[in-house]
Amino acid sequence: MVKSLFRPLALALCVCSSGALASPLDIDFSSYAINTPVSSVDGVSFSLMGSGPGPLGTPEIDSWGNNGLSNSVTGEYPTSNILDVLFNAQVTNVSFQFDNYGSGSGSYVQAFNGATLVETDSVDSLQGAWFSLTTTSAITELQFNNNTGGDSSWLFDVNSITANVPEPSSLLLALISVAGLTVSRRRRH
Repeated sequence: MVKSLFRPLALALCVCSSGALASPLDIDFSSYAINTPVSSVDGVSFSLMGSGPGPLGTPEIDSWGNNGLSNSVTGEYPTSNILDVLFNAQVTNVSFQFDNYGSGSGSYVQAFNGATLVETDSVDSLQGAWFSLTTTSAITELQFNNNTGGDSSWLFDVNSITANVPEPSSLLLALISVAGLTVSRRRRH
């Protein structure tokens, strides 16, 4: 009897812990027109940071034919050494497609959970290739950096970003409540 009373609760907990309630985030910049400024897409904000030979601001789609979000406010010549990607929720299983036009110069990506650095990887040799972060920690921010320290710069772009966005914890609470109501109703009968 006790076993059957807690079956709905156990099912709800299994579904939530399995990651089945994660929704995919898939941003593909290939459909954007050249020189389109992009400040946010699907709850993800984009900005230029650091230093570089030009102004900071809203990054644009590059005009070099790859239609990726670049480290430039003009889409042509790079104006910053850092492209910042800020997620509005913690995400997991992050992958991206990256084009580095300054290969051999030390480009890297850093992943953060809040103020905590959780992973740093070289993306120097990526020329339109996909890269998956290996961290099991949740991520709130990515920073793509061409490692110039502001003295010079070169263009890079991010063509696509994918990630899993866990459903809000309120959904877990709703599932537990439903399971609790089911248990309560069974007890009355």
